[in-house]
Amino acid sequence: MPVSVVSESLLQTKVATEHVLMTTNSGGVFIYHSDCTSFVLGDAMILRAKTVIQSAYPQTLLYFATYTNCQFEPLKSSIPVVTAYPAQFTMECTSSGVTSLTGTGSNGPVIAWRIDNIN
Repeated sequence: MPVSVVSESLLQTKVATEHVLMTTNSGGVFIYHSDCTSFVLGDAMILRAKTVIQSAYPQTLLYFATYTNCQFEPLKSSIPVVTAYPAQFTMECTSSGVTSLTGTGSNGPVIAWRIDNIN
């Protein structure tokens, strides 16, 4: 099965902001990768994938992962997100660590991320 990169970037996160990384145009099998190398003590991040179960339903959470503090294995990958409808991938910094400013709207860690499509 060929794998292709659908979207990738580097994101300067903000505390208490759910950043929408990408919304797909159609269904498929997607895997969400992030690099948490820049995490320091006190950083906390939530990675989410959302989709709909039927076309008339609202978007619902399908995948959820939380990572905190320094990561000894910094590369994170989601389960395969299998959906017949468009999916949305988000990242939210819920806490900023000791080397960043603190409080709502302050900078969180810089995260490199990528979303792959398995064709």
